[in-house]
Amino acid sequence: MNYIIREMDSQDIPEVSKLILSVARKFNYNEYSYEGKSTFEAAHSPEGIHRLVKFCIKFFVLEKEGEILGVISIKEKKHLFQLYVKSTAHRKGYGARLWNYSVQKLQMSGKVTVNASKYAVPFYKRLGFEPTGEVDYRGGFTSYRMITTLMADNPSIS
Repeated sequence: MNYIIREMDSQDIPEVSKLILSVARKFNYNEYSYEGKSTFEAAHSPEGIHRLVKFCIKFFVLEKEGEILGVISIKEKKHLFQLYVKSTAHRKGYGARLWNYSVQKLQMSGKVTVNASKYAVPFYKRLGFEPTGEVDYRGGFTSYRMITTLMADNPSIS
């Protein structure tokens, strides 16, 4: 497996935007209202991702043979903002690798949250997140709040 995980740079943004939107359209849009879809499209356009970077959201990409296969973004070391893997690369461990890399690179510890789509809940459970029971319907999106606690000496799964 020749892949690298690195910090996203500005040249990656168009490809990252395309990846996020294609995965969301395939797996998440059935849960979004028209308003939610429009909001998501705007927030994850190249311009929207530039804005997220300005808000100090840290992005990492997983790249294999020059192609970005996955992206993760972390907010303030306490919230997994988003994690998307190209649909053709699902079930190959790339999402877990992105998570583990981010945890180690950012030296994350303590409580970390994620607002998961229904589709992603089982994946996040495998990473150690547990549902809080809160379901959020804000802005045309449905998300399921989950939480995990990372220990400083053993912050993630293998």
